[in-house]
Amino acid sequence: ITVWVRDGWRTDENSVRAEARQAGNQSPTIFVFLPQRNADSLRAQIVDHKAALETLASKSASDSAEGQEARAAMETCKLAAETKLREYLEELFGNARVFQSGGSEIAGNNLQEMIVEAANNSLQRLYPQFSVADHPGWRKVYDLAKQGAPDALRAISFEGEPATNPVCKQILGYIAGGKKGIDIRAHFEGPGYGWSGDAVDGGLQVLMIAGLVRAQDDRGQLCEPKQLERKAIGKLTFKVESATVT
Repeated sequence: ITVWVRDGWRTDENSVRAEARQAGNQSPTIFVFLPQRNADSLRAQIVDHKAALETLASKSASDSAEGQEARAAMETCKLAAETKLREYLEELFGNARVFQSGGSEIAGNNLQEMIVEAANNSLQRLYPQFSVADHPGWRKVYDLAKQGAPDALRAISFEGEPATNPVCKQILGYIAGGKKGIDIRAHFEGPGYGWSGDAVDGGLQVLMIAGLVRAQDDRGQLCEPKQLERKAIGKLTFKVESATVT
């Protein structure tokens, strides 16, 4: 997810807002605008701070009372400039504007919280189907299905038939006339889905155990579900069974 940050010294808010609208509602890019606040005072404090730092760095510590007093005065100047800089920057960041692609604005006055909220919205745009397979039990589903358990989907608290499970149903629809395992993984682990490898492989294994899908190697030989090694899934071709004996 790209977070594009710009400031009022180089551009204006209307331009940033217009570009956010132009990006469209499907883009995950986040647009951040930092307004120009206390520009002259901010510059003056930066100059004072750098001058104090360079003076302290170039002048060695003195044992004399005058030298120590002068160094203490310069330290005070540096700390005073740091304090003012922090105040100005907090005000600047507190007035930052965050826009989602499409033009909608994220409300708030905490820049980090606003960006995190926008990022979560962007993730939803990138992977709208992610929640379908968002369950930690898919690894267990795969292991049970590999052993031949017909009710392996209970590991994700699903009691229905495999063909009606949302993940299995979408995998079945994608396989259609036949797909290589590597293509099935790439499709469901990529944009739009973002599913875990456990969910994809677990769904395939469940479908094979249920007799809804068959797997063939490069020579057209059928692979038994219980004997199928996970590392070989990508090389196989999966096809939907046209008829299933109950």
